[in-house]
Amino acid sequence: MKDLTVLTAYDLIPIHKFLNSIFMTRIKLVVYITAFLGTVLYAYNYLNPPQTWEVENKKAITAFHKSQFDEAEKHFVQALKLAETFSVKDPRLYFSLGQLAEFYRIQSMFLKAEKVLHHTLVIDDKVFGPKHYNKALNLNNLAVNYRMQGKFEDAKNILEQSLKILEDSLGKEHPLARRIFDHYTHLLNVMNSSKEDQKAYK
Repeated sequence: MKDLTVLTAYDLIPIHKFLNSIFMTRIKLVVYITAFLGTVLYAYNYLNPPQTWEVENKKAITAFHKSQFDEAEKHFVQALKLAETFSVKDPRLYFSLGQLAEFYRIQSMFLKAEKVLHHTLVIDDKVFGPKHYNKALNLNNLAVNYRMQGKFEDAKNILEQSLKILEDSLGKEHPLARRIFDHYTHLLNVMNSSKEDQKAYK
């Protein structure tokens, strides 16, 4: 009688095939699961592209051109948040600040525009210094924001700061200085005019 506890090579063949079959089945299962997860991940990334400054900025501009202003504001703000994670000298930060300030001004959201412009002036001081002409130009933008609200005295004071920087850094006869000076003299004329003319100047 054969000892049932003893396995010969002949006896091991079916077991080997069985184990090999299980092993191959597991490999196929892993391959299928990996392929499925890869497909799902691709579809998710396609429908939900990663948040980057370029993506958010593009979405903001597209929404703005479609007059979807709430959507545009959301993406402009998000683009700025992403830009604020970059170096303070990264041009994308400055670009986002300028775009958002202009967006708010166009939408007559003057208080929001003012906040962004003040942030821009802080960046000017850090990157260019307090007497750089770039700061003078942004002071002019802030003056425009005040002027459009009818805050002529505030606009006048800001323009005087802008002119002082431009005259000291570039000279009185420089085209930029002349342009800001024309803005300043026009503002003075409006301040001395009737209230009807002042409203028309906003």
